[in-house]
Amino acid sequence: MLIFVSIIMLFCVILNKVSIKMGLPSLILFLIFGMAFNNPIIFNIDFQNFEVAEYASSICLLFIMFYGGFGTRWTVAKEVMKPSVLLSTIGVVITATLVAAFCIFALKFSVIESFLIGSIVSSTDAASVFSIIRSKKLSLKYNTSSLLELESGSNDPIAYMLTIVSCGIILGTTNVGSVFQMLVKQVILGVFLGYLFYKVILYCLTRVKIDKSLGTVLIFSALILLYSLSSIWQANGYLAVYVFGVCLGNSNIKNKAYLVHFFDGITLIMQILLFFLLGLLSTPALILKWLPISVVIFLFLTFIARVITVNLLMRLFGMTLNQKLVISAAGFRGAASIVFAIMAKNMTGNALSVDVFHITFGIVLLSILIQGSFFSRLTKKLDIADQSNNYLRTFSDYLQERSIEFIRISISKGHSWIDKKVKQLNLNAQMLIVLILRNGEKIIPSGDLLLKENDELVCIAKTFHEQISIDINEVWIDSDSEYLNKNMRELPDNMLVMLILRGNQFIIPSASEKLLLYDRMIYLYK
Repeated sequence: MLIFVSIIMLFCVILNKVSIKMGLPSLILFLIFGMAFNNPIIFNIDFQNFEVAEYASSICLLFIMFYGGFGTRWTVAKEVMKPSVLLSTIGVVITATLVAAFCIFALKFSVIESFLIGSIVSSTDAASVFSIIRSKKLSLKYNTSSLLELESGSNDPIAYMLTIVSCGIILGTTNVGSVFQMLVKQVILGVFLGYLFYKVILYCLTRVKIDKSLGTVLIFSALILLYSLSSIWQANGYLAVYVFGVCLGNSNIKNKAYLVHFFDGITLIMQILLFFLLGLLSTPALILKWLPISVVIFLFLTFIARVITVNLLMRLFGMTLNQKLVISAAGFRGAASIVFAIMAKNMTGNALSVDVFHITFGIVLLSILIQGSFFSRLTKKLDIADQSNNYLRTFSDYLQERSIEFIRISISKGHSWIDKKVKQLNLNAQMLIVLILRNGEKIIPSGDLLLKENDELVCIAKTFHEQISIDINEVWIDSDSEYLNKNMRELPDNMLVMLILRGNQFIIPSASEKLLLYDRMIYLYK
């Protein structure tokens, strides 16, 4: 069994490289790879256990949801909060209603089955959006990348609740009063549990001495427990882990770079396993049988329902036509929709007259293959792509991609810097002292600080390799920032700016360097 799993993971890594060469989203290849395993000509593995699939895919999806929240920069996201929230709430309801109406009048499905299909495919998929933006290294103007990330990360809970309501109506266990009560309970309790777990874990990470490797175990375990308790108490588990991720990701915690790298790897594994499992669960013959239905729903959903929804809601914010077109085109459907379809199949059993799972599967295949393949080219065609290519959301991601390095310099006996002030040192313009270690104490240097024998100087320069544990902060300089148009001399004494990212330029700041609109400031804070 272990050999079989190892072979699958190895093939998935190869597929990821192949997808980059072919210009295709890697997720579509993972799906196809999973479908190949149950093909009678190839491997002929018969896996039709939808209950096990629902459990496994829910675990994978919760890690994807958490990391989506963990990587959301609040300083950037708050600027697009209103349009994102509208799209992830009212937008989901409008999309579900439009698709349901199409299924009723064009495809002659029953009212409740139509609304179930609309609910399942009403949300954009976080895994697909994150994967495509990262793999294509997309940066979009007007904070459009942040808008799409926030929307896709926060709209699954609404689609999930609509799906559960639809299934309840089909089974006769839900009425109008219970629907309202369930929605309120799921949202309020989901947000409460997510925030409660955040406060507990934050206390453990900041007040209790925990090794960084054990910190990852702590968060990993907390995620499973949070989702489990949400299910037991009938809260929205996906909303809870997303809130937990957003709060934790925007907190000043130690070893954040290590956590980002760890959960980045875990999330990638979860995406691979999730799409492979969903492909393995499908039956190619049934996909082909329901493909005509999938095609017409996909076309309506993509080119009519999504476009109407985006234009209706985004007109409130004065967006350009090109920006609205890009947002409409980014309505990727993915794993979340298939997971909801599995849930619906398990809940309703044989009560449905249509194969919701394979219809949804076909829609997802078309969405990832067509929208995912052409999205980056569309952003350039519509002049929404930001050529600075600053697509990464956290400084830890940024360090992973950029050539920055921490350097340690020891002031030994007889060193020429002893008894000299920091401002008297003739340092290279591309290097800056960011920390001084003196007798176990961490000192953030000022220009007048006198260097002593046995001091350890920590400097930052190009080509990064993490060798020390430093708490690093990042802030986006927006129009409301208190630091806008201030130079380094005007900043608080306990704050040291290490780096400024301006467009695609690195700036090691001098005392007279002024912070401009849309700068990203990387700093230490005592």
